[in-house]
Amino acid sequence: MSGKIELMVYRRKPNPKICEDVMCFGTPGEITKLVNAGYVSILNLMVTPGRSGGSRFVWMIQITINENGCAMYKDGKCLLQEQGLTPEMGKRYLTNDHDGCKKMFDKAIRAWDDMENIDTIIHCLESVQKQNNDNHLN
Repeated sequence: MSGKIELMVYRRKPNPKICEDVMCFGTPGEITKLVNAGYVSILNLMVTPGRSGGSRFVWMIQITINENGCAMYKDGKCLLQEQGLTPEMGKRYLTNDHDGCKKMFDKAIRAWDDMENIDTIIHCLESVQKQNNDNHLN
């Protein structure tokens, strides 16, 4: 792979509000659904601290965070929700299942650190890289 990939570093905020402060984390499978639905332009490579028993740091593709929080949060709602593309973590948050939300956060990180998902992870990485390369050519 060649070309530039932008990097986001996730730093936890105390009691962040999903959508308004941070994006919901998706598993490689959930992010692949976004790629296949044409949302690759809102995805970025990021790194986050790993979970116990896994890698020290985990590289993953996630929805971009901008000055207003999640790139798919507009006018007080998740634009992915209407299309059934909201990652499970976001679905749990939107129904006030905060314990389930935390579990899905951990599940997403573990999934990006799981070599059984390598083909899906490579598909996501290549899709984001292609989008970034296309943007730099235009």
